[in-house]
Amino acid sequence: MRLTRAKRAGLVWWGLCGFATAIVCGDRSNAQPNPKPEATPFEVASNRLQEAIDQGLAPGAALWFSEPGTDAKAAYFGQYHAETRISIGSSSQWLVAATLMTLVDDEKISLDEPISQFFPDLESATAALTLRQLLAHSSGLPAHHPCIANNTSLLAQCAQQILETSPSNKPGTEVRFGFGSFQIAGRIAEILTESSWEDTFQARLAKPLEMASTSFGDHSNPSVGTGASSTLEDYGKFLTELLAARAGRGKVLSARSAGEMLSNQMGDAVLIPESRLAAGHPAIGSWIYASPQPVEGERFSSPAIFGFTPWLEVSEKTAGIVLLLAEPDEARVLAEQIHADLTLPAPSEADSESANP
Repeated sequence: MRLTRAKRAGLVWWGLCGFATAIVCGDRSNAQPNPKPEATPFEVASNRLQEAIDQGLAPGAALWFSEPGTDAKAAYFGQYHAETRISIGSSSQWLVAATLMTLVDDEKISLDEPISQFFPDLESATAALTLRQLLAHSSGLPAHHPCIANNTSLLAQCAQQILETSPSNKPGTEVRFGFGSFQIAGRIAEILTESSWEDTFQARLAKPLEMASTSFGDHSNPSVGTGASSTLEDYGKFLTELLAARAGRGKVLSARSAGEMLSNQMGDAVLIPESRLAAGHPAIGSWIYASPQPVEGERFSSPAIFGFTPWLEVSEKTAGIVLLLAEPDEARVLAEQIHADLTLPAPSEADSESANP
């Protein structure tokens, strides 16, 4: 009887197993299944958000993360999905700063020239104000003003009212988080482009970056420092642009402008912190959460009280966004945990062995 090649191979294996040691063939009946692969950092962060939803902390959540060498990842939980468009609060300020920096790139204005050229009747206390101070919260102008909430007014009128308010301190001496100075920056953009703030934003940032779901609305007096609405994917496109621009590959921003935006603007000023900004130092349109010295590796973020938290890790070339509509303190703590999940290095085998001798 002739044996096929497959049958002969089976007999050889059987014979070897009959005479070899268990080290060679082993007890195949007791073979252990392959160990389950460890969760990736993105999966760990996603699980944390799902737990928050399961515990009733928020009706929905979302996560976006980008790192070198891979496509950006996104996950949505509860009521949120890819098309969910929400108010992003003070995260709007990063978009405002980028829009103004395109005007700096076009040499229509510089960061350090006085704004009195646009508002000729200013008192001496505010005449020396600069765009840099407006975008870094060191203008001395009111952090808040009632006119910002008046949608029926004009941005020009609101800006003038804010400028007519006596400054709380000499420009450049104190850093106070707020929105008033961003109304002025928005009005300067209107003057330079001879267009509304919304049209200027769309033409200079949103449309070139294909941020079709991002807008400040059609109000004649938009809240420039808090009034944008966006989606996770849209805002992720902006963060991607900022990282690319810093490397000289930006679509709308130059490397120089991106470098200015991602640099410490504290100078000799004194920080007058809100609780959520107590550890931060001002950049252009965002905050630095690290050493007061501008070094690579710092985290830049423009967090909103509504639970929208975008960030960049410059040295790692990573970017992320956490969206969690929860109580401000809970949202802030969870965003910090998510950031750690995604950016802290995983413990090595040596670390594990030293922790478990």
